[in-house]
Amino acid sequence: MPISAMITEDDPLSRSMLCDLLEDHYPDVHIVGMAQTVKESEEFLKDHKIDLLFLDIELPDGKGFDILQSLQNVDFTVIITTSFVDYIEEIDSLNILYTIVKPLTRESLDKAMIQFSEKSGVSNPGQTPGN
Repeated sequence: MPISAMITEDDPLSRSMLCDLLEDHYPDVHIVGMAQTVKESEEFLKDHKIDLLFLDIELPDGKGFDILQSLQNVDFTVIITTSFVDYIEEIDSLNILYTIVKPLTRESLDKAMIQFSEKSGVSNPGQTPGN
């Protein structure tokens, strides 16, 4: 079953690395949108339904949390990708599924995707770890 995902990340290297890891190891995850700012992300999410959002916290025009707080209904899973661990309390209060502390690795993505699989009931959204 395809999983529609969006990446909100302003750092080109982090965005590219995440895209490559998903493409190489999680063929069921289809990246349907990308944004670099709060505004771009909000505009996309108004018109598109997704299953999974990879969300950076520090964006040029605000915080990733602003996106979640602006939406009427967050009916998708959120995985935070950040270099900043100062936001742990805020992350906990927003019911975020998983936090990947950059630099992103295959291992950290695998852990996040296992959590997603368990929460959503999607079995094995990618290849088995180690492949």
